[in-house]
Amino acid sequence: MNAEGTSTLTRPRESLFGDTWRRLKRNRLAMVGLVIIVLLFLIAIFAEPLAPYDPIKQNLRESHVPPGSQHLLGTDIHGRDILSRLIYGTRISLLVGFLPQFLSLSLAILLGLLSGYHGGWIDDLIMRLADAFFAFPSLLFMMALMFVMSPKQGLLGIVLGLGIVGWAGRARIMRGQVLSIKERTYIDAAEAIGAPTSRIIFRHVLPNCVAPLIIITTMAIPGAIMAEAGLSFIGLGVPPPTPSWGQMLYTGRAYIRQFPWLCIWPGLAILVTVLSFNLFGDGLRDALDPYLKK
Repeated sequence: MNAEGTSTLTRPRESLFGDTWRRLKRNRLAMVGLVIIVLLFLIAIFAEPLAPYDPIKQNLRESHVPPGSQHLLGTDIHGRDILSRLIYGTRISLLVGFLPQFLSLSLAILLGLLSGYHGGWIDDLIMRLADAFFAFPSLLFMMALMFVMSPKQGLLGIVLGLGIVGWAGRARIMRGQVLSIKERTYIDAAEAIGAPTSRIIFRHVLPNCVAPLIIITTMAIPGAIMAEAGLSFIGLGVPPPTPSWGQMLYTGRAYIRQFPWLCIWPGLAILVTVLSFNLFGDGLRDALDPYLKK
């Protein structure tokens, strides 16, 4: 056999991460979305040195100042710099985007594994609980949770609300994946040699089930950001004076005709963030799709 054939046969198998990253780099729109997401994280981390002004300090003498050299994006009704509030608001949007999805993903993996692998009454109980969450309007649940909790715990209420209402659909997907993987021959072989159940679940079942959940979670992050903006817009989101893009839209809506920049900048921030996550989520879905692998 020639050297070329030998090198082909002895070439090490590429890892799932390496294969996914290689194909993800081919998708230019997904890479654009990823670059913007990384920039948003950097802005959130370095908000203090990046913000030119204190985002919550009021200066009524400079209220409604239009965009200019002193305030690049203008000021709001209380004289607060909009650019500074947008920068600090990035933290709220990313927290609301990621923390609830992490909570939902954790619940979905745990309950989906229990339901799909063990079956029986555990499966029936978890699936009926999921049906109950499907039947209850998620927005109504979050609004009720926000009313019950203290106004100072607005961010915690949003995180818990979005995290709790989002697990049911993903748990069903996880259950279906586990039921499919459980019938594979290598699972039977692991059981035949006496491998512990925990090893079978975490070594053989779980790694082959999480790819669809990762895609769904990535695609759900923009929805969580929009939900926070919507709750803040109706006055049930993060309490003032904490900077939040949705809250900035809520307070600026009454002055949209006289001072349109109050709504334009936070609206653009939400648009760019949601679009970036959607582009990256679409690319990640294509990269992890086994039918598109080349």
